[in-house]
Amino acid sequence: MRWTVWITLLLALLPVACTEYPKYVSFSTVDCDPDWSPDGRFIAFASTREDGSTGIYVVRPDGRGLRRLFSGTASQVDWSPDGRRIAFVGVDGIYVMRSDGRRRPMRILRGREFSLPAWTPDGHTLAVVKDERDLTTAIYVVRLDGGGLRRLLPPLLARSDPRWSIVAASETEPAWSPDGRQIAFDSGHGRLVAVRIAEGNRRQIASEGFSPAWSPNGRLIAFQCGSAGALCVANADGSGDIRQLTSEGGDPSWAPGSRRVVFDVYHSRGHFRPQARSLSFVDVTGGGLREVTYGPSPPANP
Repeated sequence: MRWTVWITLLLALLPVACTEYPKYVSFSTVDCDPDWSPDGRFIAFASTREDGSTGIYVVRPDGRGLRRLFSGTASQVDWSPDGRRIAFVGVDGIYVMRSDGRRRPMRILRGREFSLPAWTPDGHTLAVVKDERDLTTAIYVVRLDGGGLRRLLPPLLARSDPRWSIVAASETEPAWSPDGRQIAFDSGHGRLVAVRIAEGNRRQIASEGFSPAWSPNGRLIAFQCGSAGALCVANADGSGDIRQLTSEGGDPSWAPGSRRVVFDVYHSRGHFRPQARSLSFVDVTGGGLREVTYGPSPPANP
């Protein structure tokens, strides 16, 4: 029995140990969860820059103008449709702050069971992912005052259904369509689906997809695809073929014109050492790949 456990653990580690990365880096900075501002002027992201503690930063798409908006535990950044606020996950819940960083963030939901905030297109509510008591996850919506918390969609599988499992019944990583009538999310076993909320009909976008992002023109969905972690794009109506934009990438976010996508990239620092992450963007055609951030900032910037 002991040998079986060790063999299982070794096999589980093999894909990580054998994964090839584009380059080895000496820095340990993690820039992640990018989100493009509605006016296209800035990209907000979570980072471990400066003293190694987390915070929220903004940078121009050309990599200039880097500055910190918030110092503290922060992840899963999402910019409001009007550009005036940023939602994020803090140490003990979901928070909303002003995008100029001039006021302290306001907590919307308390508790570590909430994650992945996503603004509705009207800017009045947030979709969040909630850990359920049966160990599944589900998408909820909540007002900005913290009230009206309710589940967005009925469960796909009843607990009595023989197909039910924690994975099969879970929903996570919501992304709204620009008109607010549909939502894309990860639904059980890594399937990427889109749902018309009024009808409840689900259509599959990809059999294996993560971290969807709906284009501002409503035509495309970018997402992390496949076990290798490539960055892909698909038609939002489920038609046509899936196109790969880059060989690696995650947490995509669209520029306002629906022509570019910013995403984060993993870098290897050697076996059993923390992985670094940086930000890049690519054209929707797959060309124009360019770094936005890469490693620690110079001492004078910020």
